[in-house]
Amino acid sequence: MIAGATFVNEEVKTDAGTGIQVIQCLGPFREATTATSDWYAIRRNLGRSQESHNSIQVMYKPPLGIFDYEASMGAGQYKLSLAPDPNFRLTMVETLIPDFAATGAGRRYDVQIEDIKFYAAIAKLQLPDSIVSLDLREWSAQSKTMNGASQQLQFRVPQSTDIIYIALQGPAAGSNPAFPPSKFVGAANSDLNLNLFQVTYGNQTKPQTRWNSEFSGSVNHLRQFYSSQLCETMRSEHDPGVESFNEWLARGPVFAFRFDRALNAHDTEVTVQIEYKGKTDGVDFDNQSKCFIICEYRKLTKITHSSGSITQVVSLNA
Repeated sequence: MIAGATFVNEEVKTDAGTGIQVIQCLGPFREATTATSDWYAIRRNLGRSQESHNSIQVMYKPPLGIFDYEASMGAGQYKLSLAPDPNFRLTMVETLIPDFAATGAGRRYDVQIEDIKFYAAIAKLQLPDSIVSLDLREWSAQSKTMNGASQQLQFRVPQSTDIIYIALQGPAAGSNPAFPPSKFVGAANSDLNLNLFQVTYGNQTKPQTRWNSEFSGSVNHLRQFYSSQLCETMRSEHDPGVESFNEWLARGPVFAFRFDRALNAHDTEVTVQIEYKGKTDGVDFDNQSKCFIICEYRKLTKITHSSGSITQVVSLNA
């Protein structure tokens, strides 16, 4: 703990001139520390800590609307296709050391997938002949390369989209464990240095006022965006499981906007006007960074049951 904030030890070395042992630490945004006496160390509880375990079991539920459906589906043939990431060794492990991949990451650790199981609940019951409507929530993610710090980008989304998320991600994501794909961060913290942006969809523009943002020194204008995205997604900072402002920053700012439209609206075009600072701590904005747009939309599906089996599946545009 340094000045009340949590840091991670990166390196312990002895100064050649003074013989003093020096601990180099990294902060939550991978920034290096300067010399200070305002610190203390926290030892890991070896008996109960989740760290340093190299054999792990995890449970994963695909982000598909059908997995949130709680009623019985009926007998039929189901197919689930999973495409593994060829770089899974780099994408499933995270480190706070920014240059980890450049220092022989492929030789420093290995990941082996020993077993994968699919769990499904199967029950015997009688299903009446009927047509069941499924109102599913689905997700769609797209990205475009930022050829400069200021861009106007066009995206095409499903016509039933009602929530749009915007985020920036550096080009190292997926190839360097310091930048996992699950985090939307840029090189040199460029994701925090947003100047302004607006999203236009279905003749609605959000935020309506294109005001300037800043997150540096004693200025924190990102707090408003954090509170706004909670309101847009009908959540509260005090709800169980909602990420805190610090967790939102550490994961990388993701901006959310709700677009309530008429049932007969068929808009599919989204315009994103976004601008970041050209330099962050003397480092130029990386023009290979990607602007992500993640859409949350409805998908209506009708399933016909006959003699307990599924005889027809029809997908409709919501």
